[in-house]
Amino acid sequence: MLDKRAYPRIDLSVPAILHDSRQNREISCQVKNISETGVCFQIPLNERYIENIKNNEYIHFQFIDTYMYGKSEETDVLSTDCLIRYVKVDENSMTIGGYVTEKGFQEYASKREILYCIDKMYA
Repeated sequence: MLDKRAYPRIDLSVPAILHDSRQNREISCQVKNISETGVCFQIPLNERYIENIKNNEYIHFQFIDTYMYGKSEETDVLSTDCLIRYVKVDENSMTIGGYVTEKGFQEYASKREILYCIDKMYA
């Protein structure tokens, strides 16, 4: 199947926190993948979150990503908002796809994409 996405997805498995402003609560989740303009989260299924998240237009997220960049370890702290593009609920989890326009996130994603491609070349 031909992928028609504008930017490639980079698989990650990083713990993250979403801030549900309607309920003023933090939700623990995992970053599933990122692209230069997007982020995908996976949340363990919890009925309390489904309607609140579906009714939000934006959601704030935070995560820390530590990885090897050359011979040194790099750490990026991401904290920004994303426009919720889709919410998918299955029997075990909820997946949220978001659109991110913040320049710092785009720079981070570009750097991670380069490293992801290099890792795949040498794997």
